[in-house]
Amino acid sequence: MIISERFLSLLGKHDPDDLDRQEGTIIGTWPDLTLALMNDAWTKFANENGGDVDAWCLGSCILHAVPKILLSFYREHFEMVLREDRPWEHTYECSSPDEQRLFHMMVFPLSAGQGLLMIHSLQKTSRLRGATSTSTVDEYEYTDGLFHQCVHCRRVRRADDINVWDWLPELVRLPRPNTSHGLCKPCYAFYYCDGRRTVPSIISTVDPIDVQDDMT
Repeated sequence: MIISERFLSLLGKHDPDDLDRQEGTIIGTWPDLTLALMNDAWTKFANENGGDVDAWCLGSCILHAVPKILLSFYREHFEMVLREDRPWEHTYECSSPDEQRLFHMMVFPLSAGQGLLMIHSLQKTSRLRGATSTSTVDEYEYTDGLFHQCVHCRRVRRADDINVWDWLPELVRLPRPNTSHGLCKPCYAFYYCDGRRTVPSIISTVDPIDVQDDMT
């Protein structure tokens, strides 16, 4: 486990050795959402999934790993946990090229808002859903050179039909640097709609553009 000595005092009844033995990835943060704890499972998961472990050290802000389109969602909920001193849970998808993986996240307040403990547990895995697209990668590149990929299911929007998102393992395994991360309609409706009757026809963004208002 990698942990700040000052953070140990915030854990209370959470035994550091027990946290380090968990199979799920666990991180702890200060109120400003900078890293203060990472268990061994976090390091293992990052290594197995192409993450740059060396780039994530104590003091790194976890929001730097969140796609721009989801920044407000996560920031607001983390701040709610700190402010109201109560846990929050969320299910999200983080699939590999071969498997659909659903994770459950529990976020616990520590010492009356002095920190957060986030526990990520693998909830469900299943083999690749549906057929892999037989189209070439070039057919998904827009005239401006961008690929539009859903941040949840990681399907890619077709260039010739903006309402169709296909599964391309090649772009999951090796994402193109010119990728715009957004949300397809099914993922937005399931994970973020909160019972609303309508969803946007397309939600996608290039990093410099803020489209959060389109999600209300």
